[in-house]
Amino acid sequence: MFAIINPICALPLIIFMFILGRQTKSPSQEREKPRSPSWVTSIKTFFRELDVIGVLLLTAALAMTLIPLTLAGGQSAKWKDAGILTPLIIGLILFPIFVIWKREASHPMLPIHLLKHRTVWGCLGISTIFPFAFMIIGNYLFSLLVVSYNFTIKDATRVALLYRFCAIVVGSLLGPIVIKIRRLKEVILTGIALWFVGFGIIYHFRGGSGSKSGVIGGEVVVGIGAGLFSWPTLVLIQTVAQHEYIGVLISLVFTANAIGQALGSCVSGAMWTQTLFKELEKNLAPFGNETLAWAVYASPLTVVPKYRLGSPEREAIGMSYRYIQRNLSIVAMCLVVPMLVLGLCLHNPILSDKQTQLDDTTESPKEQKQSTGNSA
Repeated sequence: MFAIINPICALPLIIFMFILGRQTKSPSQEREKPRSPSWVTSIKTFFRELDVIGVLLLTAALAMTLIPLTLAGGQSAKWKDAGILTPLIIGLILFPIFVIWKREASHPMLPIHLLKHRTVWGCLGISTIFPFAFMIIGNYLFSLLVVSYNFTIKDATRVALLYRFCAIVVGSLLGPIVIKIRRLKEVILTGIALWFVGFGIIYHFRGGSGSKSGVIGGEVVVGIGAGLFSWPTLVLIQTVAQHEYIGVLISLVFTANAIGQALGSCVSGAMWTQTLFKELEKNLAPFGNETLAWAVYASPLTVVPKYRLGSPEREAIGMSYRYIQRNLSIVAMCLVVPMLVLGLCLHNPILSDKQTQLDDTTESPKEQKQSTGNSA
């Protein structure tokens, strides 16, 4: 289905880019057609300039690493499976091979000199940690809302989407403000601080019908915070490079997001599977039903509603879910700390109207030699 939907949705962008490409060609360029090289030379140039080998190495390394993390999750039995461990090990080996290739490539896809800039690795670190932290809670938020907070399925769906809704709204409203203030670091730090507050609210209001407004408020604060630092981080990383590297930096940010999501799913899954079932067994043991704990763990949305609110069984189940939510919230709050440290390491340039932020642009060693030679 998505193989059909994605090209159709991308068609307006493709047409728009094609029209712009046609407009940038001057009449003189169209009249003066250079002699086309041989197809062998064209293929060699294509492979060298696009760094096809580097792209394949990075793609294979990410795929071999992220797919096992996503499939295994927190199930300890799967981590003993060779089908999970083998691609993960291969992926980890491919990363240093990719770095070595980048140092030797004539046209590296990933410019190493940019990764030494503190704004680049700071933004990439934030872009990795923030989906990591959110997925710690967000991965099982729907189950927590239904079982622990007694939301209906419809209301739980709406509350679970509050984060994305608030982040998009705040990000949209932030654009005109940034145009006026021309600074991003303060905005990013404010958003990170709001995340700590939001996760703290979710930690405090964990479970029970009386905590519904608390978890809604926490989700709103977390969404506002994400809108204040996720989009500005994507913009700030583009200020350190010349325009030919901006596309690479943007792709790195989205790659970091994917890595963070995979790590968050893996860690939250491990905590969920290793903790929740044991808590259910302990809290439901006095009722003498040996299969109840497993039934609740396997199908909470169908089993839990069978027990009325306020019943001893329902209270025991809620206590177990509140315990796992407590642990998840603590881990999420701890992950905000390195985000704050990385935010403090960022540069704070005054944004300009030019295509390239010249004051804070990092040049490659080759470009530095050329500029030095020209000045001499």
